[in-house]
Amino acid sequence: MKSNLITAIYCRSAIKCDDAVAAQELILRNYAEEHGYCNIAVYVDNGYNGLGFNRHAFSRLEADINAGLVGTVLVKDISRVSRNYKDIFAWFDSIRKTGVLFISVQDKLTNDFFNKEFNTMKRLLEKYHPKQKRPRKKSQHYAAAAE
Repeated sequence: MKSNLITAIYCRSAIKCDDAVAAQELILRNYAEEHGYCNIAVYVDNGYNGLGFNRHAFSRLEADINAGLVGTVLVKDISRVSRNYKDIFAWFDSIRKTGVLFISVQDKLTNDFFNKEFNTMKRLLEKYHPKQKRPRKKSQHYAAAAE
């Protein structure tokens, strides 16, 4: 690749299954080789569901990202990161500021998709959820109802 930073391969299987994890790793190693990524480090959570981020290898991956060691993260598909799309966007928002390239190989999703989607979601939230107004006092409610 273009730098000496780690290309992180992240694999996860909810049911402890060495074959499933090995198949993910093979797909990601082939992708890395075909696209010139090197300095591979593999992070595996075998037997962990995707409903939260309390996973040993995922925590190590995050620590390496925050330490500036990782340049690229490869996953087979986005559900390997999380099954909760709200969590995925929150996690991506935290790493996008680091400059790490994120690639979901089979989904064909990269930072470009998440940046666009994140900005779209942010605009929608701002449009439909304006800043909260101060709560009315009881007397204001009665006055408004009397009008």
